[in-house]
Amino acid sequence: MKKSKKNLPIVISDEHNEIKIYTTAGRTGVFYQLSYYRAGVRQRKTFADLNEAKREARMILGQLSGERIQSHNLSAVEMESYTIAMRTIEQTGVPLHVCAELFAEARRILNGHSITDAAKYYMRHYDPKRPRKPLADLGAEFLASRQAIGVSSRYISTVEYTMRSLVTAFKDTSLDNLEAAGLDRWMDERDLSNRSKNTYRTILACFGNFLKKRNYLPQDRPTVFDGMCVWKDEVKPVEIFTVEEMGNLLGSAQENVIPFLVLGAFAGMRSAEIFRLDWKHILFKRGFIECAAEMTKTRQRRLVPISENLRAWLEPIAAESGLVIPTCETVKTTILKLGVPWKRNALRHSYISNRLALVPDTARVALECGNSPNVIFKHYRELVTPEQAKKWFNIFPGTGYPKCLLTRRKKFSRKPKWVSHIQMTPQVEAGSPPQPLKLLPAPDAVAPEIVGDTGLDDEEIRRALLG
Repeated sequence: MKKSKKNLPIVISDEHNEIKIYTTAGRTGVFYQLSYYRAGVRQRKTFADLNEAKREARMILGQLSGERIQSHNLSAVEMESYTIAMRTIEQTGVPLHVCAELFAEARRILNGHSITDAAKYYMRHYDPKRPRKPLADLGAEFLASRQAIGVSSRYISTVEYTMRSLVTAFKDTSLDNLEAAGLDRWMDERDLSNRSKNTYRTILACFGNFLKKRNYLPQDRPTVFDGMCVWKDEVKPVEIFTVEEMGNLLGSAQENVIPFLVLGAFAGMRSAEIFRLDWKHILFKRGFIECAAEMTKTRQRRLVPISENLRAWLEPIAAESGLVIPTCETVKTTILKLGVPWKRNALRHSYISNRLALVPDTARVALECGNSPNVIFKHYRELVTPEQAKKWFNIFPGTGYPKCLLTRRKKFSRKPKWVSHIQMTPQVEAGSPPQPLKLLPAPDAVAPEIVGDTGLDDEEIRRALLG
């Protein structure tokens, strides 16, 4: 029986090859199947659209014709290589000669190195699926994230300055093209101490970790910021106040500065803690100062015992509530007017040095002050004898305190005589030689017991007082 015309295949051919298109009914509709021979092997392809099947058939005819022409000049080995190459690139849809041209160009650029390795490296570092934003937008996003987690305003200011400097210096560079060497050169060109450079490097490293978490950078390798140089920290001599110098400071100070001085000198509190301290957190009856978690760097609550001389200085001027130091600028301005030379971090240095003289246990003092023993040795420790330490904790206010503070506000020509054991000498007539400070006898003081973590940055005093 003869086949009906509707079942006959559509034939597309040239002089040497032909491709048949069969119509097949399936469950979901009609399909069109190409059937042809290539290198003696039958090939089939199925399409849902007839026009698409015809276009593919014509393209395959062209390929078969080219293969036939070339096969006349190819050896058996070359023909096998050609056949394998055609099968390999078939799914790419790219003609063989185009693939060969791209390969040759890539190999030339790579100077003979592996194209596969280059492609893998590219995908690791320039994955097109990763979101990309300008550095300015990424810096703003990082700053907003720091604000959202509730870090200190000083840290926010440092982050903002660092991001603004980075964006300004590398405004024409994308994140993918940043290099550690370029970042090092940028930092070296800035007029900063090595300690400040390391601070900014730490912030940039945090920035890099943030970018990894947000999928702006690969998560399986260090960031470009981790590759930056670590600058050697300058070793500066530890400065402390002597007993006489502390007496001069307290003898010249007004009421608004007294709490700052004594909390730093006799409790070892950092300036940022003092500036955040409320009078209601100084619990005189219970004998300690409560540093709430939000006051400290580690966000951990801490209790600071009140020594006897610290109580004597604070209790007469204490209020029920309110900030102990209303504004940082008030302290800075007042101290600069005292005319007494200021030493960097000397209040806390002095406290820890004297505390170590009375309690020669570095690990214990480090725990009490919220630092490691290495930090204590590197930044705070200065040799003080036990006798000097006892004198330090014997600095008490003398008779007339705190009424003398009112006189001090009105009359600045004379120094008050209200620092007991570090008594200020009265003024002498013009032309007379200055009289030395006199250390008066006093009972032995008991060194305060400190527990917990003090928290905050070592440079807070310098920054707050000297800008």
